[in-house]
Amino acid sequence: MTENCKHNDCITILTMARKSRLILTCILCFLFTLVLVKLQKPSVKKKDEVFLRPPILPVKEDHFTHVSLAAKNLPLSGKLFCLVISYHKNHQSRAMGPATTWMPKCDHGEIFTNNNSLPETVPYRDVYRHQNNTYYSLYTKMMFTFHYIYTYVSPSFDWYLKADDDTYVIVENLLDFIKDLNPNKPYYIGFRLKSNGGYNSGGAGYILSRPALKLLADQHKNPSKGCVFSKWEDLGVGKCLRSLGVAPMRTMDKEGLSLFYMYSFDNAFNGKVWDYNPDYWLYEIPKIKYGFESFSSKLISIHHTTLHEMRLIHTFLYRVKVH
Repeated sequence: MTENCKHNDCITILTMARKSRLILTCILCFLFTLVLVKLQKPSVKKKDEVFLRPPILPVKEDHFTHVSLAAKNLPLSGKLFCLVISYHKNHQSRAMGPATTWMPKCDHGEIFTNNNSLPETVPYRDVYRHQNNTYYSLYTKMMFTFHYIYTYVSPSFDWYLKADDDTYVIVENLLDFIKDLNPNKPYYIGFRLKSNGGYNSGGAGYILSRPALKLLADQHKNPSKGCVFSKWEDLGVGKCLRSLGVAPMRTMDKEGLSLFYMYSFDNAFNGKVWDYNPDYWLYEIPKIKYGFESFSSKLISIHHTTLHEMRLIHTFLYRVKVH
């Protein structure tokens, strides 16, 4: 009887021990889950502002990114690097415009996009294939892009131009504008807007000198408080650079006409260059003219151009001659 009692006591003790270990395991799993959720939750500063946390690139990016044959044959140093931002739905309707008109005039001109459906004869890479393609993700995408270009493509150009796939750029006029500027100093050049402390329009395109590009590239992994997330790419880039001591510069000709147009050809031609609160938005209110006089003889870029318009502009600039 005594031995049976001892045996039963042992079974009871072992059963209780197993239950205790099971309970302890469940508690530890629960605590571990809470820690993971906490680590993955972004640190929110304001409703629309979180510190920049773009995806970190793999060490050997060529194993993950498709680089077209045309892009692989481009030089890795020179005066001007031109970047055109696009995505697959715009490949045929828009991206082929810059690719076949003004982009080849750059020392190195490439389209950054999200898949490999462009022809291999077009210089491009699908660096955005795992990224969000919404309008409000453009700031994070651009900060990622600046780091990518400086780290994985080349830090050896004097100037870096960013343009949309519906922006036409007269490269010769751009080079003429920057010819007397020192590319070893930080410059940020485009259509200057006054609101929110000052920034350049993204649609009109903007140019960064090599030091300015490096400042932005360095924000990829460890962003400063001035380089927080923004719903608007151009405003966010301008705010970031301003916090790092770089402000946009004046880009008007002697007649008061813009060199960079963030609006369409038709709006510029009809004098509709700014319809609302210009004193709030603009440092310099453009001289309003109509018709052909709306355009500076030193015009650098114009936004909202269709594929047809790009081909038309390019034909009359570089093909047709007056005899």
